[in-house]
Amino acid sequence: MERSLSPASIQEFINRHACVSPEVYVLPSPLPTHFTKAVLLLDTKKKHDKVCQFLDNPDHFVVSMSGRPWVLIECDTKLGINGNSLGSLADLACDQDDSYSDNEVAMVVHSGSEAYRRAKRLKELFMDFSNHEQLLLKRLKEEEARVL
Repeated sequence: MERSLSPASIQEFINRHACVSPEVYVLPSPLPTHFTKAVLLLDTKKKHDKVCQFLDNPDHFVVSMSGRPWVLIECDTKLGINGNSLGSLADLACDQDDSYSDNEVAMVVHSGSEAYRRAKRLKELFMDFSNHEQLLLKRLKEEEARVL
């Protein structure tokens, strides 16, 4: 996802399309990349599953306005983490309006469209990069263990 996205804009977009309001944290990247990662926290497994189904749906991609897809790398359920703050979250009002304003941060592109094909290719490229990065980190850890 784009580095310029704010937690509030991600939360609002997901709420509008999945009727769930996650607590969102955008993680700073130590590398000079054009993308960033975000963590979404939800207070129930049902909400978690709903967001995962929306973000990882084979019939559509969520893409930033530049066309870069939002890629779901992990969809882990970790119940009971920080339960006090998560339990007190209140869902925002669900707005089913699918129209886009000039200040939209993302859009949903559907299977069969050129935007979908482009997003699919970009997701594949990102997953290749992410897998390669994980292999490099594993190798670094092994090499460091030998030296230490």
